[in-house]
Amino acid sequence: MQATRARIIEAAIALYTELGISGTTMREVALRADVAPGTLRNHFPSRDDLDRVMVERLTAEAPLPELSIFEGADSIKERLERHIRVTGGDRYRATHAARIAAC
Repeated sequence: MQATRARIIEAAIALYTELGISGTTMREVALRADVAPGTLRNHFPSRDDLDRVMVERLTAEAPLPELSIFEGADSIKERLERHIRVTGGDRYRATHAARIAAC
């Protein structure tokens, strides 16, 4: 079950980078992860749930700044932008996150 969840997250990250957040549908994520749409919904009942876990995954791979930088950030895009601005991140992860945030 964890392998399926991981495939879904990887698929979402790849599609968000390629197509942008608003350009990616849950159906496309399911297809890329090679899971049925119902399986995707079992792991992530809503788009917000998937987005939240995807952001957690990306930020877990990079050092986190003080949590206070996220105060007042209402959107995932805003949180990613602040994280990148403060940490700079390594070049690959920062570029990856910035491309997602720009969508």
